[in-house]
Amino acid sequence: MALGRLGVFTEWSGMADVINSIPVRFYMDNGQPHTTATHQNLVSTLQERTDITYLTAEPRTITLGSVQIEVLLLPSADSTDFNNRSVGLVLRVLRIVNRMTWFSICKI
Repeated sequence: MALGRLGVFTEWSGMADVINSIPVRFYMDNGQPHTTATHQNLVSTLQERTDITYLTAEPRTITLGSVQIEVLLLPSADSTDFNNRSVGLVLRVLRIVNRMTWFSICKI
């Protein structure tokens, strides 16, 4: 899974290259339109890659094996500053604890 912070030119200028170089199944951003050539290149790449599913940035929990990604509520859309509309994620790595009881380890 690749996560990128979109909003500042230098932070997402290589995202199209990342998407084309590693397997990516899902893509998520804040849905705010951008007019830069860099973003247009990213949008074109995503449109060409029909194997990538676009996920709306809405509150939810996505489970990938033993990892949970919680997508937080986006800040207000009233802001014109792209950095105020970043997608917030909480990453949780789940640990499976194997519990054994006395009866499961003793022969009766």
